[in-house]
Amino acid sequence: MKSSSVKIFYTLFSIIIFSTLIHSQAYTFDNITEKDGLSENNVLDIFQDSWGFLWFVTTDAVNHYDGYEFKKFRNDPFDPNSLSPGITTTIAEDSKEKIWIGTTRGLNKYDRFTNSFKYYTTDDGLSFHQITNIYKDSEDILWIGMGDVIGGMNKGGLAYFDSSSERFISFTNDTLDANSLSHNYITSIIDDKLGNLWIGTKDGL
Repeated sequence: MKSSSVKIFYTLFSIIIFSTLIHSQAYTFDNITEKDGLSENNVLDIFQDSWGFLWFVTTDAVNHYDGYEFKKFRNDPFDPNSLSPGITTTIAEDSKEKIWIGTTRGLNKYDRFTNSFKYYTTDDGLSFHQITNIYKDSEDILWIGMGDVIGGMNKGGLAYFDSSSERFISFTNDTLDANSLSHNYITSIIDDKLGNLWIGTKDGL
C-alpha cells in the first residue's frame, strides 16, 4: 500500500473511531426542583453574575444560588425595600455589579451590599410597567425591553438607563413614523461590533 493510501486509510479510521466515541457518550441531566430548594419549577431566566453566583428567575420568586443553598427574593408588602410585586421575568447585571430584575409590575435594582431593592416604574421614564428583557451593551448602557405580557396589546417599548439622572429614556412604536419601533412588545436585545443595537419585537426586527 502506497504511503498516501496509508495516510488516507488511517485518517478515515480515526474519524470513524472518533465519531463512534462521541455517539457512545451518555448524556445525563440533573433535575433541580422545589424539592431541592428552588422556589418554583417554572424557570423563566438563568443568569451568572460577576461574582460567580447563579440566579434563577421563576414565576414565584428570584433564586440566588451559592452552590450550596437557595436564597429567595420575593415581594414583602410590609418592606418597601423588597422586590416589587408581580411575576418575575428577567435578570441582568450592570457594570457597577448591581443586579436588575424585571417583573410584570416594574423594574428592580438590587444592591447586594445593602441587601435592598430600588423600584422603578413609569414615573421614572419607563414607557410600560411589564418588563420582558434587560440587556447591558458593550458600552455599559443598560437597555430595558417592555411588553404587554398579560394582555397581548401593543404596549411596551424600549428604554435605556441614564445613570446621571437615574431615569429612563423610552422609545415606542408610532404607527405614523416608519422609523420608529416596529412593535412595542420587545422580545430580545443585542448589540453588534459596529455599535448597532438589534431589537426583536413581536412584529419584526
